[in-house]
Amino acid sequence: GAEFVKQLQEGGYLEGPLRCPCTGGGYRGPAKDMNLLTDEDVIFCDEPGNHPDGSINILRRNGETGTLHPGDPAYATAIQATKAE
Repeated sequence: GAEFVKQLQEGGYLEGPLRCPCTGGGYRGPAKDMNLLTDEDVIFCDEPGNHPDGSINILRRNGETGTLHPGDPAYATAIQATKAE
């Protein structure tokens, strides 16, 4: 998680610290080497505690974004694929 964000910052892709704009809460980055992931794998999401309903905003390796709710079948997979900062 933290190493991924550090690389994004050093590469000039992020200008400042990464925080949820709603709560200021943390984020989760890839738990595995990104070269081993498929395009559909979630590589980045915010913490479930950032939102009252437990939802997470996600970024997939292919650049797609979205929101997953706790009842969504892909939710648990996204949490497993990422780790806290």
